[in-house]
Amino acid sequence: MTSPTPTIADPGRNRLDETRQGPDVRRKILVTGAAGRVGRVLVSAWRERYRLVCADLHPPREPGPGKWQQADVRDLEAMRVLCRDVDTVVHLAISGNVPDPRSLHESVNVEGARVAIRAALENRCRRVIQASSLAIDLYPQTDYALMKREVEDHARQVARVEPMSIHCLRLGRVMPRHDRAIWPGGDELSHILTHGDLIRIFTASVEAPCSAHFGVFNGVSKHSSMRHPIDGARRAIGFEPADDIEELAWHHYHSPLGVLRRIKRSLRPIWN
Repeated sequence: MTSPTPTIADPGRNRLDETRQGPDVRRKILVTGAAGRVGRVLVSAWRERYRLVCADLHPPREPGPGKWQQADVRDLEAMRVLCRDVDTVVHLAISGNVPDPRSLHESVNVEGARVAIRAALENRCRRVIQASSLAIDLYPQTDYALMKREVEDHARQVARVEPMSIHCLRLGRVMPRHDRAIWPGGDELSHILTHGDLIRIFTASVEAPCSAHFGVFNGVSKHSSMRHPIDGARRAIGFEPADDIEELAWHHYHSPLGVLRRIKRSLRPIWN
C-alpha cells in the first residue's frame, strides 16, 4: 500500500506568518474535541509547550490544562470566536457513537470539519490539522471512512486556493504502550499508534514549516510490515515514530503480567 502523497507548496508562494507575536511567544493552539481520547492525550502533553484553548461539546467536570470552552463545532459563530488569534487549529471533534443516526455523524464529522476550516480561514490561522483515519484504507466502504475521505477532499480543495496550511493525519488505532492489544500475533499490530507516537506526529505537524502546505499523512507506530507507510510524513513534517510495536508485543509477552496471562490462557480449557 502506498503512502499518501503530500502536496508541498511552492516555497515562493505567499503564506501567512509562521507565528503570532505577543507577550507569550508560545503558539496558541485550539483543540476541538479536547475531552475525547486523543484530545486528552495531546492536551496533557502540550500543557507547557503551547497556549491551549480546549473546546468540547461536553467539557470534563474537572478541566485539565488550558482554557476550556463548551462549544459545538457546527456553530460557525462559536468557532469564529474560538479561532481568534489562534496559530493552529487541531480539529479532533467527531461523532463516533455507532447507535447515533447517520445524519448526526455527517453533520458533526463532515459539516463540523468544514466549519472549523472556514472559521480558521476567516481568522487567518496558520494551519488546520484535521484528524483523519486509517479506516479510509482498512474499511473504505464504511460510512465513517467515506466521511473522512470527503473531509480530506474538501481540505485538499481549500489548500489549493487558500494560503492556510492544512494537514490531514490518518490515525491508526490509538492506545497506550501497555495496552493488552499489543501482543505477539495480534491482527491489528500494523496499524497501532501509541500515545507517544500520537504526540510526536501531531507535534511534528504543528511545528512543520509553512512550506509543508498540504498533506495527507499516515499515523502509525513502527512495524516491520509498514503496511501503512509513513514516508510522506517523514519527508514533509519530520515525523519519526519511536515505539516499535513488535518489540513492545514481545516485551509484554515476557513480562510478569504476560507470563500470568499465558498461564491463565493455558488453564482456560480446564476451567471450561
